[in-house]
Amino acid sequence: MNLTATQIEDIVRVVVERLLADAVAQLVVMKPVKSTEPHLAETISVSRPVGEVHLSDRVVTLESLKGQLDGAKSVVVHPKAVVTPAAKDLLRQQSIRLVRQLPAADAKSSRPAPLLLVTNPSQHALLSKRVCPQQATTIAANDAVGGVLKIAEQLAEQKLGAVWCSEAPFASVAATYGHSQLRAMQLFDVRDLSRAIDQAQPNVLILDSRTWNPSAIANLVSTWFRSLR
Repeated sequence: MNLTATQIEDIVRVVVERLLADAVAQLVVMKPVKSTEPHLAETISVSRPVGEVHLSDRVVTLESLKGQLDGAKSVVVHPKAVVTPAAKDLLRQQSIRLVRQLPAADAKSSRPAPLLLVTNPSQHALLSKRVCPQQATTIAANDAVGGVLKIAEQLAEQKLGAVWCSEAPFASVAATYGHSQLRAMQLFDVRDLSRAIDQAQPNVLILDSRTWNPSAIANLVSTWFRSLR
């Protein structure tokens, strides 16, 4: 069957119209799908208290405050910003609080300490103050068995080593026997630390708490920490 150009055009027109009608009908009957993804603006927006003005200037002057104080109840500045006396006077006159931001947490300080310090309960409070918390986490153990269990648990959680101040150092060394992940040795002097590490690669250093004073213990922890860096 031979069709004229006009007939072909009419057929194409009818087919297209039907296709469009079907598509529209499908759109009408389809229920809109509610997106479970939050809007970007909702994700990144951070609401601030009403009346709180934030200034990024490192030197806050009257010029910095110009046009910023309408309806302000507090002005938040950088923790190390210098606020001129005139600017402070203006804020005081308008009963506007001056607030300094909390300094951002140092990424290094948020890392867990690489070492563990185990003490007897009577020394725990004192040594916790002497030893830098970024170098060692300080915990107390009542006996040799309890100390071994705590050390093994902490080393399994990526601690690199433990200093164990024990009232019974020989019993503490013996208690580590049979734990394949513990390489313990008793240390008598901080000056022996480098040789002990070179020769035995210990991950547990056991100290006699009767002969090691808090300053020497803190010095040992600090020296070992520096050797790990």
